[in-house]
Amino acid sequence: MNNLTGTYWYVPTQFLPAVEAGTDPMPHVSTVVDQTVWRFQTCENGYVTGISATNTGDGWSYTMIVGSIAPSGLVKLSFSPLHDDDAAITIGDGTFARDMFVMQMTAGSSTYNLTHWAQMEPIDPSMPEWRALPGYPDTGVEDLKELLTPIVTT
Repeated sequence: MNNLTGTYWYVPTQFLPAVEAGTDPMPHVSTVVDQTVWRFQTCENGYVTGISATNTGDGWSYTMIVGSIAPSGLVKLSFSPLHDDDAAITIGDGTFARDMFVMQMTAGSSTYNLTHWAQMEPIDPSMPEWRALPGYPDTGVEDLKELLTPIVTT
């Protein structure tokens, strides 16, 4: 699995819809676009670290990825906010095959919840989506500068 180090992954168009639910001011459920991009910094002994950039319509937020990928392909990832200490940690479960992650992720609080299952696929500078992400075509991967935030490993 060491070949994941330095790779980028994104949510293609067909997997962008997510569901948000809230209770303020009234209980409601709606569909939102959840464009997510991952960059894996390390992948060693089945453990991965990296940064994730996500936009569900309120601007880009960044989280640190820490998790594991078992030899069977079972994936467990946690996404810890980089800038908002009060934000919820997102937990992701899924599977990894050679060219995709299929993930179920949920984050929220007692008044708000976002649930998204997505197929994450590799992305690189040779692809048009690198310069115009499907969910937010005015944004390219190179615009998401915090994806390059180094994670200190000891």
